[in-house]
Amino acid sequence: MKLVKKRFEDALISGLRRLPLVSFYAGTRGWYFVVSWCHRITGILAVLMVLIHMDRFSSAPDSGKFFLVTFFQWVLSIPVIFHAFNGARLIQYECWGRRDDENMLRWVFGLLLVFVSLLALFMIVGGQRVSPFFYWVLMIAGALVAGYAVGAKIWNTKHSVFWKLQRVSGAFLLVMIPAYILFIPLHPAFSRFLKGVYVLLLLATLYHGGYGVWSVVSDYVSSRSLQKILIGAATLLFLVLFWIGVRVIVRA
Repeated sequence: MKLVKKRFEDALISGLRRLPLVSFYAGTRGWYFVVSWCHRITGILAVLMVLIHMDRFSSAPDSGKFFLVTFFQWVLSIPVIFHAFNGARLIQYECWGRRDDENMLRWVFGLLLVFVSLLALFMIVGGQRVSPFFYWVLMIAGALVAGYAVGAKIWNTKHSVFWKLQRVSGAFLLVMIPAYILFIPLHPAFSRFLKGVYVLLLLATLYHGGYGVWSVVSDYVSSRSLQKILIGAATLLFLVLFWIGVRVIVRA
């Protein structure tokens, strides 16, 4: 088993080294730098996924029957779920000091493989249904527990309230995003109850993504004036996206 795992990891790393940009940063800054930037990029994809999904299912709920649309939805879920599971790894380090990155990354990719395989099965089989109320009551309860656990651990630290809320929203979305992606092939329709769930999901996603943009700007833009301009523009953009998203959901 260990030999198979090592061969798989060696093959994966060998394939990644063939990508010029990945190879350069892996060789000069290390693989964890590459993983860090993958986390940030996939965070943007998570925001886009929520917006695209809500628009698609409000305007054309039967479009999931087309193979290419369904396949695109499945492909888009891969980086998004990676972001969620890798976020769990980061939360464990920040909140509980766990820094076994090598094994943790194996768990991230292992769980990712299991999840996308399960999602593909649901999409291929089709015809499955689940009670939206029962499903989302359980998932929201789990998400609130995860958010509370992280919040209780970090709330008395010296970090800003916005930083704390970003981590809490990350723990909340760790449950909500995978739950949302799995729910779509099980119940691709809107209802009043689901509209409330989706507005909550949209709010948490945009806040989490917006703070992520703020952190990137703070890390890589040295000019205070330019920082304020970029952060102001990003804040306005995310507020507009929230307004558009709510309108789409309400009109569905």
